Amino acid sequence: MPVLSSERAIAAGVVQGSKVGPKLFNIYINDIPSPRNCQTRLCLFSDDTAIKSTGASDNITNELNSYLDLLGKWMISWKIKINTDKCQAVYFSRRRNNPDQPKLHRRAIPWSDGTKYLGVILDKRLTFKKHIDTNRQKVSAIKSILYPLIGRKSKLSLSNKLLLYKSLVRPVMSYASPV
Repeated sequence: MPVLSSERAIAAGVVQGSKVGPKLFNIYINDIPSPRNCQTRLCLFSDDTAIKSTGASDNITNELNSYLDLLGKWMISWKIKINTDKCQAVYFSRRRNNPDQPKLHRRAIPWSDGTKYLGVILDKRLTFKKHIDTNRQKVSAIKSILYPLIGRKSKLSLSNKLLLYKSLVRPVMSYASPV
């Protein structure tokens, strides 16, 4: 006989990890406003959001603030709270000076030297050095763990060693690499 838990009211939200969660989230943000100009774009993947703006350095903050104001009004109407302490702005440029800080809900978003978005570490000069170093360390750690299985003295067949490499090492090495 199945055991049921007691009923109780849910204040808000969707159970994390539920099968319908991603679909409900997509429906919830379906009317998120699009930027008004072609230099600013909204990039969404699940609940990771990035806003990018291109153009002259003196215009970038104005373009971002214009869209952030629009987005802020949308968030208020849908009762979405953003932790602005977790927000960052990265100014991708060779210049040393950053333009004025963009603002969301009248709070300045600090310029950062880099960020991680969808597993890719982006630095403000787009060198990808930190991303490559991090992946190199991950591969080294994986190889150390797998060494008893893939080392020369291992009795594992070459085809199984290759399978381990293709499934555990190569994905880390090639993640976000150009095709």
